[in-house]
Amino acid sequence: APVDAVRPLPASLDAPLDPLGAPRIQWLASTEGEPRAVAVRQDGTVFFSNVAVRQVQQVMGAGRSVLGLPTTLSVPSDIEVGPDGRAWAIDALWGQIVRLDQDGAIDLSIEDRDLGLYRPRGLAIAPDGTIFVADTGNSRIVRLAGDGTVLATIGPDVGGPEQIRQPTDVAVGPDGELFVVNGEG
Repeated sequence: APVDAVRPLPASLDAPLDPLGAPRIQWLASTEGEPRAVAVRQDGTVFFSNVAVRQVQQVMGAGRSVLGLPTTLSVPSDIEVGPDGRAWAIDALWGQIVRLDQDGAIDLSIEDRDLGLYRPRGLAIAPDGTIFVADTGNSRIVRLAGDGTVLATIGPDVGGPEQIRQPTDVAVGPDGELFVVNGEG
């Protein structure tokens, strides 16, 4: 449902919230281009998508340099790390979803002709490996199996007055709840 207000946390919580603490990276490499999204693997490896250079890139060392991975995409708009530690990226122009191997090369490509995506902008990988895609141009969320089989679509109508309109990203909560960013409205 639409969010009308942000409510403060209750005064009494079972456990206090941990402070964020001091940052571990004091300096991060400057990136040429247009970085769009970032994802972190369990081992601390940081990946990001860079639209201007059409690459998925990896932060190296203590954040002092950037390595362009061999994957070339036309508009890499989002990147996520799956439960197995592999990086997944989405190409907004071609509607292609790719999984990268440990060296950064494409080891699985889910092509748009099978999905009917139009300018998708975001994706999320659930703990069970299910893929959720924010299909921006079609105003829907597409749920896929790890091999690219379409399992379901949600939207644009979702019941009641709410609608999915130009979603730009999607996230999966710890209980399997979906959180969608509507780009319009």
